[in-house]
Amino acid sequence: MRNRPAFADLCTLRPRKRLVVLCLVVCSLELGLSRSADAQSITTFDVPGAINGTFPSSINPSGAITGVYLDASLANHGFLRTADGTFTLFDAPDSLLTVPVSINPAGAIAGWYFDTNGNAHGFVRDSDGAFTLFGAVGTFSAGINPAGAITGSVSLQGFLRTPDGTLTTFDAPDARQTFAEGSTRKARLPDPTRTQAS
Repeated sequence: MRNRPAFADLCTLRPRKRLVVLCLVVCSLELGLSRSADAQSITTFDVPGAINGTFPSSINPSGAITGVYLDASLANHGFLRTADGTFTLFDAPDSLLTVPVSINPAGAIAGWYFDTNGNAHGFVRDSDGAFTLFGAVGTFSAGINPAGAITGSVSLQGFLRTPDGTLTTFDAPDARQTFAEGSTRKARLPDPTRTQAS
Protein backbone atom coordinates (compact mmCIF):
# COMPACT_ATOMS: atom_id res chain seq x y z
CA MET A 1 0.00 0.00 0.00
CA ARG A 2 1.27 3.41 -0.91
CA ASN A 3 1.82 6.21 1.58
CA ARG A 4 -0.09 9.26 0.44
CA PRO A 5 -1.90 12.07 2.19
CA ALA A 6 -5.48 11.42 3.24
CA PHE A 7 -6.63 14.45 1.29
CA ALA A 8 -5.50 12.76 -1.96
CA ASP A 9 -8.22 10.16 -1.36
CA LEU A 10 -10.75 12.97 -1.12
CA CYS A 11 -10.40 13.59 -4.86
CA THR A 12 -11.44 10.01 -5.68
CA LEU A 13 -14.74 10.27 -3.78
CA ARG A 14 -18.02 11.11 -5.45
CA PRO A 15 -19.03 14.78 -5.14
CA ARG A 16 -21.71 14.11 -2.50
CA LYS A 17 -19.41 11.99 -0.32
CA ARG A 18 -16.62 14.51 -0.85
CA LEU A 19 -18.91 17.26 0.51
CA VAL A 20 -19.79 15.15 3.59
CA VAL A 21 -16.13 14.39 4.29
CA LEU A 22 -15.19 18.04 3.83
CA CYS A 23 -17.96 19.11 6.23
CA LEU A 24 -16.74 16.62 8.83
CA VAL A 25 -13.17 17.91 8.50
CA VAL A 26 -14.30 21.54 8.87
CA CYS A 27 -16.52 20.69 11.85
CA SER A 28 -13.63 18.87 13.52
CA LEU A 29 -11.40 21.89 13.02
CA GLU A 30 -14.06 24.20 14.44
CA LEU A 31 -14.48 21.99 17.50
CA GLY A 32 -10.75 22.10 18.08
CA LEU A 33 -10.71 25.87 17.75
CA SER A 34 -13.80 26.34 19.93
CA ARG A 35 -11.94 24.75 22.83
CA SER A 36 -10.11 28.07 23.25
CA ALA A 37 -13.47 29.87 23.18
CA ASP A 38 -14.47 27.94 26.31
CA ALA A 39 -11.79 29.86 28.20
CA GLN A 40 -13.52 33.15 27.36
CA SER A 41 -16.22 34.66 29.52
CA ILE A 42 -18.80 37.38 29.28
CA THR A 43 -19.09 39.85 32.12
CA THR A 44 -22.34 41.74 32.52
CA PHE A 45 -22.53 44.93 34.52
CA ASP A 46 -24.66 47.94 35.31
CA VAL A 47 -23.23 51.31 36.18
CA PRO A 48 -24.07 52.28 39.77
CA GLY A 49 -26.92 54.78 39.56
CA ALA A 50 -28.00 53.66 36.09
CA ILE A 51 -31.76 53.46 36.32
CA ASN A 52 -32.66 53.33 32.65
CA GLY A 53 -29.73 51.52 31.07
CA THR A 54 -25.99 51.03 30.66
CA PHE A 55 -24.65 51.29 27.11
CA PRO A 56 -20.96 50.44 26.59
CA SER A 57 -19.51 51.92 23.40
CA SER A 58 -15.79 51.07 23.37
CA ILE A 59 -13.20 48.85 25.04
CA ASN A 60 -9.42 49.23 24.92
CA PRO A 61 -6.76 46.47 24.98
CA SER A 62 -6.38 46.61 28.78
CA GLY A 63 -10.11 45.96 29.24
CA ALA A 64 -11.19 49.50 30.16
CA ILE A 65 -14.70 50.21 28.90
CA THR A 66 -16.42 53.54 28.27
CA GLY A 67 -19.99 54.34 27.40
CA VAL A 68 -23.20 55.99 28.48
CA TYR A 69 -25.59 55.35 31.31
CA LEU A 70 -29.03 56.87 31.82
CA ASP A 71 -30.23 58.17 35.16
CA ALA A 72 -33.83 58.35 36.41
CA SER A 73 -34.52 61.49 34.33
CA LEU A 74 -33.10 59.78 31.20
CA ALA A 75 -30.08 62.11 31.16
CA ASN A 76 -26.95 60.68 29.48
CA HIS A 77 -23.77 60.51 31.57
CA GLY A 78 -20.38 59.00 30.81
CA PHE A 79 -18.69 56.12 32.57
CA LEU A 80 -15.32 54.43 32.62
CA ARG A 81 -15.11 50.85 33.91
CA THR A 82 -11.60 49.53 34.46
CA ALA A 83 -10.72 45.87 33.99
CA ASP A 84 -10.97 45.27 37.75
CA GLY A 85 -14.57 46.55 37.77
CA THR A 86 -13.94 50.02 39.25
CA PHE A 87 -16.31 52.69 37.91
CA THR A 88 -15.64 56.36 37.31
CA LEU A 89 -18.71 58.41 36.41
CA PHE A 90 -18.28 61.69 34.57
CA ASP A 91 -19.89 64.52 32.66
CA ALA A 92 -18.28 67.05 30.38
CA PRO A 93 -18.15 70.46 32.12
CA ASP A 94 -21.35 72.53 31.81
CA SER A 95 -23.12 69.82 29.83
CA LEU A 96 -26.73 68.75 29.55
CA LEU A 97 -25.65 65.29 28.41
CA THR A 98 -22.36 63.49 27.77
CA VAL A 99 -21.75 60.74 25.20
CA PRO A 100 -18.33 59.00 25.30
CA VAL A 101 -17.80 56.99 22.13
CA SER A 102 -14.22 55.71 22.05
CA ILE A 103 -11.31 54.90 24.36
CA ASN A 104 -7.71 54.43 23.23
CA PRO A 105 -4.99 52.20 24.76
CA ALA A 106 -3.72 55.09 26.94
CA GLY A 107 -7.18 55.53 28.48
CA ALA A 108 -8.08 58.80 26.70
CA ILE A 109 -11.79 58.98 25.92
CA ALA A 110 -13.30 60.89 23.00
CA GLY A 111 -16.94 61.82 22.73
CA TRP A 112 -19.42 64.63 22.39
CA TYR A 113 -21.72 66.56 24.68
CA PHE A 114 -24.58 69.05 24.56
CA ASP A 115 -23.79 72.35 26.23
CA THR A 116 -26.36 74.20 28.34
CA ASN A 117 -27.80 75.73 25.14
CA GLY A 118 -28.30 72.28 23.59
CA ASN A 119 -25.41 72.58 21.11
CA ALA A 120 -23.13 69.60 20.40
CA HIS A 121 -19.36 69.89 20.85
CA GLY A 122 -16.50 67.39 21.04
CA PHE A 123 -14.42 66.44 24.06
CA VAL A 124 -11.42 64.38 25.00
CA ARG A 125 -11.01 63.18 28.58
CA ASP A 126 -7.44 62.23 29.35
CA SER A 127 -6.52 59.25 31.51
CA ASP A 128 -6.21 61.55 34.55
CA GLY A 129 -9.79 62.80 34.10
CA ALA A 130 -9.00 66.26 32.68
CA PHE A 131 -11.32 67.44 29.91
CA THR A 132 -10.46 69.33 26.74
CA LEU A 133 -13.57 70.68 25.01
CA PHE A 134 -13.37 71.54 21.32
CA GLY A 135 -15.21 72.20 18.12
CA ALA A 136 -17.82 74.53 16.77
CA VAL A 137 -21.53 73.94 17.26
CA GLY A 138 -22.43 70.61 15.69
CA THR A 139 -19.20 68.73 16.49
CA PHE A 140 -19.59 64.99 17.05
CA SER A 141 -16.46 62.97 17.89
CA ALA A 142 -16.53 59.38 16.70
CA GLY A 143 -13.15 57.81 17.45
CA ILE A 144 -9.72 58.25 18.98
CA ASN A 145 -6.61 56.40 17.87
CA PRO A 146 -3.61 55.27 19.97
CA ALA A 147 -1.76 58.52 19.19
CA GLY A 148 -4.69 60.64 20.43
CA ALA A 149 -5.99 61.83 17.06
CA ILE A 150 -9.77 62.22 17.06
CA THR A 151 -12.15 61.86 14.11
CA GLY A 152 -15.79 62.77 13.64
CA SER A 153 -17.98 65.33 11.95
CA VAL A 154 -18.65 69.03 12.31
CA SER A 155 -21.25 70.93 10.31
CA LEU A 156 -21.68 68.05 7.82
CA GLN A 157 -17.92 67.77 7.21
CA GLY A 158 -15.48 65.16 8.46
CA PHE A 159 -12.74 66.27 10.81
CA LEU A 160 -9.41 65.14 12.13
CA ARG A 161 -8.21 66.66 15.40
CA THR A 162 -4.54 65.99 15.97
CA PRO A 163 -3.15 65.49 19.50
CA ASP A 164 -1.81 69.07 19.49
CA GLY A 165 -5.39 70.37 19.06
CA THR A 166 -5.31 71.25 15.35
CA LEU A 167 -8.75 70.54 13.91
CA THR A 168 -8.95 70.15 10.13
CA THR A 169 -12.20 69.58 8.26
CA PHE A 170 -12.54 67.75 4.96
CA ASP A 171 -15.18 66.48 2.56
CA ALA A 172 -15.33 63.24 0.62
CA PRO A 173 -15.59 63.96 -3.13
CA ASP A 174 -19.19 64.62 -4.24
CA ALA A 175 -20.55 63.94 -0.74
CA ARG A 176 -23.38 65.83 0.92
CA GLN A 177 -22.02 64.88 4.32
CA THR A 178 -18.74 63.38 5.51
CA PHE A 179 -18.45 61.58 8.83
CA ALA A 180 -15.05 60.19 9.78
CA GLU A 181 -15.42 57.29 12.21
CA GLY A 182 -11.86 56.21 12.91
CA SER A 183 -8.23 56.54 12.00
CA THR A 184 -5.07 54.54 11.84
CA ARG A 185 -2.20 54.77 14.28
CA LYS A 186 -0.64 57.51 12.14
CA ALA A 187 -3.67 59.61 11.24
CA ARG A 188 -3.35 61.83 8.22
CA LEU A 189 -5.71 63.82 6.10
CA PRO A 190 -6.74 62.74 2.61
CA ASP A 191 -4.44 64.07 -0.12
CA PRO A 192 -6.56 66.46 -2.22
CA THR A 193 -4.11 66.16 -5.12
CA ARG A 194 -4.82 62.46 -5.57
CA THR A 195 -7.64 61.54 -7.91
CA GLN A 196 -9.58 58.34 -7.92
CA ALA A 197 -9.93 56.43 -11.18
CA SER A 198 -13.53 56.01 -12.31
